[in-house]
Amino acid sequence: MRLLISTLVLFLTVAASPQLIASAGDQVIGEWRGTSLCTNLKKAPACKDEQVRYVFTRNADATDTYHLAADKLVSGSYEPMGEIDLVYSAADATWSFEFNTPNCAKCRWWYRLNAKDLIGGLTDQSGEQLRKVLVQRHVP
Repeated sequence: MRLLISTLVLFLTVAASPQLIASAGDQVIGEWRGTSLCTNLKKAPACKDEQVRYVFTRNADATDTYHLAADKLVSGSYEPMGEIDLVYSAADATWSFEFNTPNCAKCRWWYRLNAKDLIGGLTDQSGEQLRKVLVQRHVP
């Protein structure tokens, strides 16, 4: 009986430890590959369709914040495009990053799991889509 109680106390202690409880946002962690396609050349005339690689990691110092390193495929090799930190919202199961540039005020990168795919894109302040992303988890 004493062993059963000790085991139960240990299990409850480990299970309640916040460091060991994975966030639903952790589902994005890893490498993803696929396409990022232009959807509005009128608003973004310089846009080019791309084959992309995204690597998501968890930011150790911020809850539900994830780091994204994005690369594009150019002549058979991946070249860096940039890095951003996204916030995971459990309310709509979306990772997102909002930013402002002279060409894109209040724009938003967003990603959401859809079965085995990660879908997403870039939207402007009116909610109009400028890019459409579809990537799958890469397993080497």
